[in-house]
Order: sequence, then C-alpha cells, then structure tokens
Amino acid sequence: MENKLRTNLQEELLRSRNEVIQTKSTPMRPQGKLWGMDVFTWINPEPGALLNTLDSFPFKVLWMGGVEEVSAILSTDESALKVVDTVVTYNANVFGLKEDWLGYLVNGAGTSNLVDALYFVDYFKAPKTVLLFTSSGEYSDDRMNEFENYLQLMRS
Repeated sequence: MENKLRTNLQEELLRSRNEVIQTKSTPMRPQGKLWGMDVFTWINPEPGALLNTLDSFPFKVLWMGGVEEVSAILSTDESALKVVDTVVTYNANVFGLKEDWLGYLVNGAGTSNLVDALYFVDYFKAPKTVLLFTSSGEYSDDRMNEFENYLQLMRS
C-alpha cells in the first residue's frame, strides 16, 4: 500500500514537473516604480524560482496573480506568507485561497477580471512594498499587456 502511494506521488510529481517544463516561462522583468512601490512582472514563473525570488525581496510583497497560481505556490511552501502580505487575484474571489492563508495576509481581494483587480492595487498601495504581477496560462500574454498598459497610464 505504501509503495503504491509513493509510486502515485512520484508519478504526480513527474507529471507536474513536465507541465512546468512545457510552459513557456520567462524571466522576471523589473518595471520601475509605481506609487513608491518597486514593480516586477513575470509570465509563467517556475514555482521554485518564484519562491526564491519572493524570499529575496527586501520589502513586503503585494502579489497580483491568478488564484490557481497563488494557491499552487503557497501549497508548495507556506513560508512565502512571511513576505507576501497582500494578495489580489484577478480571476476569482480571494476566498478561493485556503482559509489558513488568509489569516497571514494583511489585505486580500479577488475579482473576476484584471481591470477591477487594478482598483484594489491602487487601494492597497504602500511605500517600501514590492508589487509583483504574475500571469500564467492561456491568456498570460494578454493579461501582461493589459497590466503594462495600466502602468504606462498611471505614470503619465
């Protein structure tokens, strides 16, 4: 029984690893400052690299991402909650996250679209904060373009 569970877990880990490898991951990109926050964007971040990056940020993180992506990272390593103090999801209600995680967050919001989520970013903005925007999956390029257009609009 234990060997069967171990084999199933190994197969699941291999399948997950292959999915990540097949996903077009790009490097994290610095986007400058917005409202005193350091802004970074990342399309299809590899979970291990994202966790290491979160851990290396010198300030608290306002993370804007998809609920599946945020959940996957926090399921991998909940210690990310020591750095991430605000989560804004743009494709589902934030309460789609585990209830245990919500207790660690200072702020959390979720919407069904990126435009509405951006209003929360404006509301939760704070100096000495990193704004990290991540996007994974089928429409990641479109969401990234929409976010970058928003940055240009707010800076002009």
